[in-house]
Amino acid sequence: MFSAGRPAVLEAVVDPEIPPLPPHITGEQMKKMTRAMVKGDPEAVGVMEKSLRMKIEELLPGR
Repeated sequence: MFSAGRPAVLEAVVDPEIPPLPPHITGEQMKKMTRAMVKGDPEAVGVMEKSLRMKIEELLPGR
C-alpha cells in the first residue's frame, strides 16, 4: 500500500479496549490518559482495566 504511488485505504480491526499506551509510560502520561478517559470515553472501564493488567504483568518476574 505504501509503495502504490496513489491514494489507498488501510482498514484495521482493533479492540477498542486495548489501551493506547507506549510500552514505558510515564506517570504524567498515565494521568493525562486517565483524565481523557474520565471525560466520556464509553470504553473507559475496559481500557483502564486492561492498562492496569498490562502494567502488573510487566512487573511480575519471568515476564
